[in-house]
Amino acid sequence: MKKMILASVLILLFFGCSDSSKDAQYIVDKSIQAHGFDNLKGKQIHFQFRDYAYEIKRGSFGFEYARKRILTDSLQNSKQLRDYILNGQFTRKIDKETIALADSISAKYYRSVNSVAYFFQLPYGLNDSAVKKEYIGVVNIENQPYYALKVTFNEVGGGEDFKDEFRYYIHLKNFKLGYLSYRFFTDGGGIRFRKATAEKYVDSMLFLDYQNYKAPITTDLDSLPYYFHLQKLSPLSRIENENIQVFELE
Repeated sequence: MKKMILASVLILLFFGCSDSSKDAQYIVDKSIQAHGFDNLKGKQIHFQFRDYAYEIKRGSFGFEYARKRILTDSLQNSKQLRDYILNGQFTRKIDKETIALADSISAKYYRSVNSVAYFFQLPYGLNDSAVKKEYIGVVNIENQPYYALKVTFNEVGGGEDFKDEFRYYIHLKNFKLGYLSYRFFTDGGGIRFRKATAEKYVDSMLFLDYQNYKAPITTDLDSLPYYFHLQKLSPLSRIENENIQVFELE
């Protein structure tokens, strides 16, 4: 009986085309269009996530991701902390002073900034040159059909977390990203499953909030929709982006 339920929840309908990379590319391109991110270049986006104000810029220079917050000491003196990644290079500043950091600390902050920016821009990042994507079928989640994509990364250009592995679930009809799951190895590693819980349209762009779940580290990624259906995943956190603003890049 359990196997029958699994089959009904995770039924994979493989298409006749043998070139799964072409299928995946088509699906990703359509999803980027559905989210309005095909015009992301030349934009500057501001948003608030938890304790930080974030900025994303994409232009002819490449990209810049930044976060900032105000630090106040016991005497109520205030300084601005700003972390930013410019074309892959991390820098921390307090006011106008660049702060020297140990490589391990710099890498930790880099991952933190990059992770927020990456998930915020999905599915845009799925066309990065380091991404290897593969169409693996159609999965039924909460009575809706989704294209399932497997995503891994090339070591060259994939960053220190190039071993991470993802699944993306993109709606069969409207091409919106509905769910995703991933296995990561940095910071102790883990398994995550995310459900898009809110759609926020700003300047014809679609941004998503998520409910984040965790699963035992040995869990197979492709089984996560099944365990989600059975309510066997543990709620971990909510990913909510506030005060989203989109501007033309000056």
